[in-house]
Amino acid sequence: MKKFFAILAFTFAYVLTVQAAEKDIIGNWKFESEQAPYDYQTGKAVFYEKDNAIMLKLEFEYEELKDIKVTYKDNKYTFEVEVDYQMIPVTLEIKNGVIEGYAETPEGNLPVTMKKAK
Repeated sequence: MKKFFAILAFTFAYVLTVQAAEKDIIGNWKFESEQAPYDYQTGKAVFYEKDNAIMLKLEFEYEELKDIKVTYKDNKYTFEVEVDYQMIPVTLEIKNGVIEGYAETPEGNLPVTMKKAK
């Protein structure tokens, strides 16, 4: 019986840790992708929670993309955005308080970096 409670406690703690890690991305971030087309090189990313899901709003200089669903698996966040009529998959990971990742474009992977907005 003690083993059962120990396993139950461990499982509960693990689930809480995973849920906390998943939500580390919530908030406002400034991003840059120097190799992206000019209009998409910099902007603001707002990650928020809606109906128990992580959502994203991207703000570029001349365009805004709203209600993008973000998936969290294996410590990585993934989503797709439509840019110039093409769906672009994006993969991100938080490392030392900075988000790093890439966007998969037909021309190749474009590095993306995000820092917490002040």
